[in-house]
Amino acid sequence: MKNASIILLLLVVHVSLGAPPKVNYPVRFVYINSINSWSSQNDILAGMGVPGFAPAHTYNYVALAFWSFVGPLDMAKVWDDPVQFIKPHPQLGSTKDAMQKAIKKKYNDAGISLMVSAFGAT
Repeated sequence: MKNASIILLLLVVHVSLGAPPKVNYPVRFVYINSINSWSSQNDILAGMGVPGFAPAHTYNYVALAFWSFVGPLDMAKVWDDPVQFIKPHPQLGSTKDAMQKAIKKKYNDAGISLMVSAFGAT
C-alpha cells in the first residue's frame, strides 16, 4: 500500500508541475463498465464506443472502468489486454501495443479523450 501511495503522490506532483490539460467544453463524459455483446470483435469495439465501430455519439470523454489497487477490472481489463479480449483485428493490429495505439488514435481522431477510471469497484 505504501508503494501505491508513493506512485499516486508522484503522479499528482507530475500533473501539478505540468501545464494544465486543455478541457474540451462542453464536457460530455461517459464511463463504460460493461458491454451488452461479446459475440464479435466489432461488437466489443462498438460497446467501448470506439469511433468507426460504435454508432455516432456526442461524448467527448470516455472512461473505461475500473482500475483498482489489484489492477484492471471490467472494461479496463479489455484495454489492458486487447489481444486476449478483442483478438487481433485487421484495422487495429495484432500486438497489445499496436492495438492500444490504434484504438486510442480512433478516439483522438474523433476528438474524444480516452481515460481509465481509477479506484472504482465492481
